[in-house]
Parts: sequence; structure tokens; C-alpha cells
Amino acid sequence: MRSLIGSVAWTVTLLSSAMARADNWTGAATLSEAREGLGAVGLPDGRVVAFGGHRGSTFFTLAEIYDPASDAWSPVASMPIPRAGQASGLSADGRVFVAGGWDGVTNYDSFVVYDAGIDAWSVGPAMPTARRATAGAVGLDGLFYVIGGFDGISDLSTVEAYDPLNDVWLTRAPMPTARRGLAATLSSDGRIYAAGGAAMGVGPLNTVEAYDTAVDTWSTITPMPTARQGVFAGAVARAHVIGGQTGGTFFDGVESYDSMTGVWTTESPMPTPRAGAGVARTPNGKLYVCGGNNEVGFQSVVEVYDP
Repeated sequence: MRSLIGSVAWTVTLLSSAMARADNWTGAATLSEAREGLGAVGLPDGRVVAFGGHRGSTFFTLAEIYDPASDAWSPVASMPIPRAGQASGLSADGRVFVAGGWDGVTNYDSFVVYDAGIDAWSVGPAMPTARRATAGAVGLDGLFYVIGGFDGISDLSTVEAYDPLNDVWLTRAPMPTARRGLAATLSSDGRIYAAGGAAMGVGPLNTVEAYDTAVDTWSTITPMPTARQGVFAGAVARAHVIGGQTGGTFFDGVESYDSMTGVWTTESPMPTPRAGAGVARTPNGKLYVCGGNNEVGFQSVVEVYDP
């Protein structure tokens, strides 16, 4: 089944290259609803919150939290509006930022915030550019950066940042390569990496570009071995690209990037090939890959990668 979101998993692992590496996968309890284009964020207490997404023409407001101690998902307060293909990130104070996405008809500029401490969503100021298939990351400066995406007509290079202290959106330097279905993450070197995705007339990309929040500039780094629509995982010494798709081919491949050497390495494959998954990193460095879509259909499976 062709993904409407078309993403690869990219998330951050805090590892040193000198540390012993596990490089293995285990299973976890499944989501309550199979879906793709959902968001997933690791909370400071080790739990994972998954929200939104779609299954065909059904778009979800559903949010649920996974507790690794009990290996169970529990429903929590629903998002204010249904959406898929949004950007998300964890704020410095432990709240979950969610921006953009769409409901199958309308691209959103909507920005909402989830506070797990009180199990409530609040509505923040609208993002300047409505878009879907975008990516987000919180920088070392505490700003929430929303990068690239698709506005219904064109692929975007647009970068906008939410400043939680002043409750305003700021326009930042555009990404060099306009694209949708990309991934973004705060890397081990303090920059935000934007990886993969797809561009009109070009198709899936292996492009990786790095944004320095301190000086508002972009640079190009070593491309991924495999071009794919995607999300990425950055680390102290390594980053991981997981799954994704090119056309009707869905990937189980995992490639890791060493930011110190600029070298990519093939790691243990994900058990279930898929695209459009939500990916969360928990404080112990494990990566939770939730839901998604593949040639079989929409997925509720959750698999956990220990780098």
C-alpha cells in the first residue's frame, strides 16, 4: 500500500562510539489503532506518547501513552483536531509540541501543546506556513524548528521556529533542498540534521543537511547510502535512519551515521519493513518505532531498537 505520508524513521541515540553497542530489536505492545503518519515522542519519565495519524480516509485525534514497565498503551486526552504528517518535538520543560499536518483535505498551520503532567492539550499561535509531511526538532536554544514539508502545491524549504518564552514564531534561513517526507533531529554536535525525503521531479533523496541554530546557516553533510522518504535519528557519535520507502518498496534497513568520521554503517534490520511510522527516543536511548504502513497495509506494530 503506497504511503500518503512516506516517511523513514529518524531519531536520536545518545551513544559514544567507544561504548559497547547492543544493535538489537525487541517487540512491544501494539498500538490501539493501526495507522501511519502519526507522531511519537519519548517523555522525560521514560514513557512514550503517540498521537494522530491516519488509516486511509480516517484521520485520528487519538493520543495514547505507552508505559514500558507494564508493556501497555493507555488512552489519554485526544488532540483538538485530527491530523497526520505533523512535526513534533519535546520541549525543554517536558511538553510535547505538535505543528502542521493535514486532515486529508486541508493543510494545517495549527500548533498545539500536550502536557502529560495534567493530561491536557492547549492551542498555541498558528505557524506562519500551513504544511504537511514536515519535520520538527527542538534545538539547544529551546526553540521548536519546523522544517520543509508540502503545502499542497510545492515542496518547501521553509524553516520556522517557535519561541516558547515569547510565544511567537520566527522565520529562519531556508533549507537548501526543498522536500517533503523528511526527518529532522537535534544531532550530537548541537546542529539539527534534516535527512532524506522526496522532491517533485526528483523522487526520494539521500540528502542530509545540517542547520546551525547559533548562526542560522545550513551546510551539507555525507549523504545516506539509501535514498528514501524519511525521518532520522541523531546521536552523540551515531545517528540512525530506519525503514522508509522508495515508490512501492518498503525498507527494513537501518543505517547509522558517525558524526565524528562522516561514515555510514549498516546495522541490524527492523523486523517489520514500513514507512510513515512515529519514532520516539526514550531517556535510556532506546528507539520506539510505532505504527506505519507497508505493502500489507496499515500497521499497529511497535518495535524497539537498542543501539
